[in-house]
Amino acid sequence: MYGLGQEVELALRMLSREHLKEILVAEKELAQKVAERGEAGQVMLFLISQLDPDVEALVRKLLEMETRGAEEEEGAEDESQRSEEVLQEAMARLERNFTSMSNK
Repeated sequence: MYGLGQEVELALRMLSREHLKEILVAEKELAQKVAERGEAGQVMLFLISQLDPDVEALVRKLLEMETRGAEEEEGAEDESQRSEEVLQEAMARLERNFTSMSNK
């Protein structure tokens, strides 16, 4: 999606309809910031963190899980439980926003 990276696309999908509208309204300003800084993904993640810090934190947790991958440690069971909770929270948010947008 516009070369922003998977993490930005996922974060955008987790945002509420109202927050997405705010991003679309500010499209010109965003394009200018990206042109100045050259890091579209970083600019978008910063904006998302300002609109909904929970979404940004959730995406970061998912990225950490992906980075860790299948590493086995002594605390793997506890880590597995936390990973499952993060995944459930992400899926619930995606489903809630998808349902909200498809009903309008």
